[in-house]
Amino acid sequence: MPQYQADVWLGSNSGRQRVTVSASSLNGAVEQICTIYHVNDTAIWNVREVPRRFLANGNDDGSHADTGDASPGGGVVLVGLLLVLWVVARFTPEVFTFAGAIAAWWLLCRLRGLPFTGPLEPDQRRWLPGTVVICFLAALLMFQVGLHLQRHVFNDAPPRAQPAVPRSEPLPPAAENGPSNTNP
Repeated sequence: MPQYQADVWLGSNSGRQRVTVSASSLNGAVEQICTIYHVNDTAIWNVREVPRRFLANGNDDGSHADTGDASPGGGVVLVGLLLVLWVVARFTPEVFTFAGAIAAWWLLCRLRGLPFTGPLEPDQRRWLPGTVVICFLAALLMFQVGLHLQRHVFNDAPPRAQPAVPRSEPLPPAAENGPSNTNP
């Protein structure tokens, strides 16, 4: 059922108040306001239907269940941001390659007046080979940047093996030849 808002004069003690009622028509809303608040229709003005997007819970059955601010939007954004960060950290060279190629394509399209997507006009096709080569070189450069970041910033490479104890003296002769197979 639609909801209507109106401004109602409730007397000098309460003053003008904005009220909301559920009714099937504008005249029904005025009648309900008169009945509920014990006023005549001359004390009611600016009666209007409340659009559904402004209702508290989004339904129009007259219920006013408090939904609070528990929308999943913030949680979804947080999970999405964490997923993007994980993808960038895990696949840094690939992400940088893709981003470098797209950024170079976009920049060259802007500089040369080409459409970013869609077909090219015949006079614009002369720019295509050079643009593709530059995008490939940008992707290659960004792959190297991403590889450097992955190795040195995100430290995905395994650590190099270091000897447990540095040896300053040579091994004994039996250890140099390997383990012996003699049984006592």
